[in-house]
Amino acid sequence: MYLVSYHRKTKLLKKAIGERIRELRVKADYTSYETFAIDNDLPRKNYCV
Repeated sequence: MYLVSYHRKTKLLKKAIGERIRELRVKADYTSYETFAIDNDLPRKNYCV
């Protein structure tokens, strides 16, 4: 039971973080996640929000 709850909380946290990053990216006038990832030295493979 604890493990399921932990995984669910982790999944929800990751989703919230991803949504916030997307909000900030759009606010900074980036229309493409790919351009944002390149400009901020993030691996495009891992950054897809």
